[in-house]
Amino acid sequence: MVEAPAPLQQVVLVMLRFGFFTLVVTLFVINWPLDSLVTTDFGAWYPQSSWLVLALPGGMAVWGFRCSLGGRPLFAESTLER
Repeated sequence: MVEAPAPLQQVVLVMLRFGFFTLVVTLFVINWPLDSLVTTDFGAWYPQSSWLVLALPGGMAVWGFRCSLGGRPLFAESTLER
């Protein structure tokens, strides 16, 4: 039996367990920061790409969390009354 390299096995596992869209988003979030100019020096000429690298995956995570709630409130009313 021929064994595939570990990263390939992980990609196949993610695709089979969670679906193709999850695989595409995972590969995008992992590879995009590696291919862009990221800096902590916001006086440089290219800090906009750094903000985008942080904001886009963060926004996607917040949107996904909001969708996963399915219209329910974040906290139950009994929790808010305490």
